[in-house]
Amino acid sequence: MMTAGLEYYISAGDKSAFSIEKSNPKLSTKRKLDYEVTPEYNIVIVAQDLANQCHKSQARVHVNVIDQNDNFPTFPKSEYTASIAENAQQGTFLIKLKATDLDSGDNGKITYEFISPNASGLFKINSSNGDVTLEGNLDFEKESSYTLTALAKYSGSPRLNSTAILKIVVIDVNEQPRLECVGSCVYTISEDVQPDTQIGDLSTVDPDTATNCALQYSMPKIPNEKFKVSNNGKISTKANLDRERNPEYIFYITVKDCGSPPLTDRVRIAITLNDVNDNRPLFPGPYNVDMFESESSGSTVVQVKATDADEGRNAQIKYRLDGSDTSAFHIDEDNGTITTVSKLDYETKTNYSFIVIARDQGAGDSFANTTVTVNVIDVNDNAPVFTGTPYVAIIKKNAGEGTLVINLNATDSDSGLAGKLKYSITSGNTEDAFAIHEDTGLITVNSTLDQETTPSFTLLVQAKDSGLPPLHSQVSVIITVKKTNDNIPIFHGLHYSASVPEDFGTIEPVLTVFATDNTGAQGQITYSIDCTDDAKDTFSIDVQGRIRVKTSLDYEAKKKYSFKVLAKDGDNATAEAPVIIYVTDVNEHEHIC
Repeated sequence: MMTAGLEYYISAGDKSAFSIEKSNPKLSTKRKLDYEVTPEYNIVIVAQDLANQCHKSQARVHVNVIDQNDNFPTFPKSEYTASIAENAQQGTFLIKLKATDLDSGDNGKITYEFISPNASGLFKINSSNGDVTLEGNLDFEKESSYTLTALAKYSGSPRLNSTAILKIVVIDVNEQPRLECVGSCVYTISEDVQPDTQIGDLSTVDPDTATNCALQYSMPKIPNEKFKVSNNGKISTKANLDRERNPEYIFYITVKDCGSPPLTDRVRIAITLNDVNDNRPLFPGPYNVDMFESESSGSTVVQVKATDADEGRNAQIKYRLDGSDTSAFHIDEDNGTITTVSKLDYETKTNYSFIVIARDQGAGDSFANTTVTVNVIDVNDNAPVFTGTPYVAIIKKNAGEGTLVINLNATDSDSGLAGKLKYSITSGNTEDAFAIHEDTGLITVNSTLDQETTPSFTLLVQAKDSGLPPLHSQVSVIITVKKTNDNIPIFHGLHYSASVPEDFGTIEPVLTVFATDNTGAQGQITYSIDCTDDAKDTFSIDVQGRIRVKTSLDYEAKKKYSFKVLAKDGDNATAEAPVIIYVTDVNEHEHIC
């Protein structure tokens, strides 16, 4: 169809496969198409106005390539091999023969068949999927292999096909060996037999006819550490044995032939070890025993116990004592119980130490020994004794809580808990004015003291030990409460001030402060200057309260000093008064006209 005034061209798509005439919208192939390479194409065709090339339109063309049967079915390999055991069941799968055809749809549909003699129908190939299965019974001794030709074909027109060789190998089936013990599979040996001692013999019969096959024997890991089996079935020891660690071994020995897969048989072996006296008695350790001196004669001290890893007479133990400290004790030779022969006395001997010997009744001289130490415990027969008496103390009535008053000390000649003391106040502690530390005997202030109400205390203090039964002693403690200073210094003047010229000297006082205290010796007053600036470095004060200049004054540098004066009595009670000193100017510079 001719279209005047229009021009056509392909703007997108495979231009090597298709073309279009400029003046005629007819799409043509430029070369032979191949469905297996490109089954479809997408092409864009543009129609353009020759008078105005800006006017154009496009159309999308989809081209489907129709497949033709132009490819042969193809096996990936020309020859295949499969194997099967001679005792395989009918229907057993051997191999899949798979051919491919590049054509599509029915053109690529393949069927399979055997075209060579089918070994009397022993094997079958599935015509649709190529699975080869066994259809009869095999016999390795009659036929050990088969060679078949498989055909893959397309049943349409034209008929296209290909072939492949299938070689089937029949595998001989292995027969199980038979293993048994020569005589008995139960053995009894002494634990001290040497390595490489033969203890048994195995017999193995293998029905297979292979002449170059060496049967293999094996056993589990633990017995394999102690025993071994030779290639001819001899069972022997491999290492030293120890009945105490393992008195019996029960395990299986397995024989394996050379078949593929290998077959096995096994027998159950039991080996019992007889004991030899190769272990000494063993004590758990030395014994340390505490015993009251009040225990009666014949009392049990301790029972020692030794063990022997052997058995029978080799483990039967007899005990006896040895050493210089044994005269006070007796031991039962069969059970190891130690008792006293006479009453112990702490004051005579505080501890005993001796040896216990344990000997087994087996052959040879097998024994062990241990040390027994008996510590005699003192009986609580001594009461505490206070030292450093009498106890007298003075405390100020304004002493704060926790202030130390006096330290008491008691001793106890007994030992252990019988000598451990606890202190307590049993009477005289009015209003719980004082407390005592139960372990140290320190007496401290516990509450506010009132000298006017109770000027003195007489405390009864007890020291008690921790023995059974506990013993105690008592002591009196006299505490006097001292009156405190209730008066503080009083300045005679609310504040003090003075003016001095800047050239004032250091000898004459600038001013005098005065304070008094009406408490006798405690009323002796001392004075000091209290300030944070340089007033303390510029002025001084003596015991009579006279303030003097220490260094030169300079009106131009500082015109006023403000500080405090402290008055302190003999009991450290203090009062303070403010002081101001003004520095006046002196005409010290010559006037120049």
